[in-house]
Amino acid sequence: MIENPSFLLPRISGVSMPELIIVIFIIAVLAAIALPAYEDYSMRADVESFIEKGAQIVEKEYLTSSQNHPQPGADFPYSDDQWVKLLNEQFPNDVFVTAGHDPLPTQVTVAMTDTGEVMLSGSQGHTVTAGTPVRNVIPVHYATNRAKTSASDGDNWGFGGAWQQKMSYGLANVSIPPGHQRGALERPFQWWIIEFDEKPEEHIMIAGGLRSMSYNEFFTALSADAATPLLFIHGFNVVFEDAILRSAQLAHDLSVNGQVLSFSWPSSGGVENYLVDLNNNERSIPQLRQFLVDLKANSGIDEINVIAHSMGNQVFTKALASLEESTGVPRLNQVILAAPDIDRFVFEREIATRLQKFLPDRVTLYASTKDKALSASTQLWDGERAGYISDAGIVTVGGIDSIDVSRVDAGWMSYLDLNHSAYGDELIDDIFLLLRHGHSPADRNLLQSQDEKHWILPR
Repeated sequence: MIENPSFLLPRISGVSMPELIIVIFIIAVLAAIALPAYEDYSMRADVESFIEKGAQIVEKEYLTSSQNHPQPGADFPYSDDQWVKLLNEQFPNDVFVTAGHDPLPTQVTVAMTDTGEVMLSGSQGHTVTAGTPVRNVIPVHYATNRAKTSASDGDNWGFGGAWQQKMSYGLANVSIPPGHQRGALERPFQWWIIEFDEKPEEHIMIAGGLRSMSYNEFFTALSADAATPLLFIHGFNVVFEDAILRSAQLAHDLSVNGQVLSFSWPSSGGVENYLVDLNNNERSIPQLRQFLVDLKANSGIDEINVIAHSMGNQVFTKALASLEESTGVPRLNQVILAAPDIDRFVFEREIATRLQKFLPDRVTLYASTKDKALSASTQLWDGERAGYISDAGIVTVGGIDSIDVSRVDAGWMSYLDLNHSAYGDELIDDIFLLLRHGHSPADRNLLQSQDEKHWILPR
């Protein structure tokens, strides 16, 4: 009797033939049962991924197709055919089986909830968030005399730092992240050639690209809103994208009811190009002057609020100073001169008096002892700047409220921008009371200086 018929059932690599047969049988059973289940799971996972990707695309379509930003409860329907066509155009290499697997809703609807979250839903039960929750979308109407570049997007979205005579107009929808900190401009980390991608849940960003508008289309769109608009004019070392984002951030934090306008003159976006920026700023005076005239003549805008920052104060105040009193421009409601990079002597003797001829409700000048950028500008020109408080004290001119904001702490942001562009909560609150209610410094609980010539914004 043969006890171990190894010549009939040899061992293969330590496994007997019966054991191997059993393993093969188990694999066959699992394959018969599990593979179809896995295939179905995989397909459904692909479908969910497909829908999530599509949600982001539809959200983009939704934002760019709206002349104004989406309103809570507004719907943007897609039929099944439109839905499939749209996604196939965006993802031509993704193939999905639709028959028998219920992968696509027959009707897809994009809606913005009361909390400002963009949602995608379908009649067959699929519900996914379109991208990430967006608390608010701020439409910014821009006018710029920046020369167009060959790039369609990127840092400047097709607008560079060179000056051109022709104006360009358009609309940009800017999304504000849910965790936005007041006064901050949340952007991806960037250092030298390293730059992280922007994320809507973390960063202020342009949603859906730019919508170019003709001259007539631009001013007609502005005439539809009766509320007082806010015009923001940026300063030195600001690329086009940052000008748009800062305009939206301020409008959001200040709860601006009217439309948001951004006049973006050609700053090259580099500290080393200060003199180039200054020259482009000077060349932009006639264009800003004409823009103010067009606002009144072609949009019927009767009054505006203005925030000018840093070197933006030069182009703004000089554009006003060069206007004749009889020239039709919108009435200046609140004028805010934030950290003006203007020669102090010129401002006191020439600009301030000419500014008064337009009879604004209130002109407010914010200055600081901690502004390192204006301190450097003072040394460069060997002359004091209106937005920097030196040993000579703060600029004080009759009819202008001069406010010392040196006590304001904008946190770590102030260290990154040399205490020049950061806006702390106290400053945002003060500007809000100005724009919304027109309150005097005393009504805004500011501290009066000992000489009673200026005011101090407390912490």
